Amino acid sequence: MIVPIQYVLLMFATQTVNTGTVLYNAYTQSVSVDLTGAPGNARSVSYVVNQGWQTDGATWAKVYAPNAALKPLLINPQ
Repeated sequence: MIVPIQYVLLMFATQTVNTGTVLYNAYTQSVSVDLTGAPGNARSVSYVVNQGWQTDGATWAKVYAPNAALKPLLINPQ
């Protein structure tokens, strides 16, 4: 069963990535954002150069270190 959830992972690439390329690890710091129940289906995060993702401690966002494995972040086996 596939159940859609409102969850995104944001990451900037510091190198060229061809469309369709499978990535196993994050190139840079990334942030996951859970949009479930968000008013207007929107959340507010920002990125500050040399500091990284800013979430103001939101419980619906989590920042991951560079080189984090992407599979456990994006695939929920439940």
